[in-house]
Amino acid sequence: MYRIHPHLSVFIPSGRAINPVSKTNWEGSGVAPDVKVKAADALRTAERLALGELLKSPANEAHAQRLRMRLAELK
Repeated sequence: MYRIHPHLSVFIPSGRAINPVSKTNWEGSGVAPDVKVKAADALRTAERLALGELLKSPANEAHAQRLRMRLAELK
């Protein structure tokens, strides 16, 4: 933090995170996704994956039925 006025401070980065194994960082390249899909399909894919996980242990049969219905809507 650098104080630039009695009532104002700013944070100016002065370091860089470097992976000790690859000797690189994620800036400019991002983080590789677990599931590669087009950007337009990302939200739908994430919801399908989440619903699939929830279906592994639904609260009750009514909950499972709602999850299956939503999953069918997404396909």
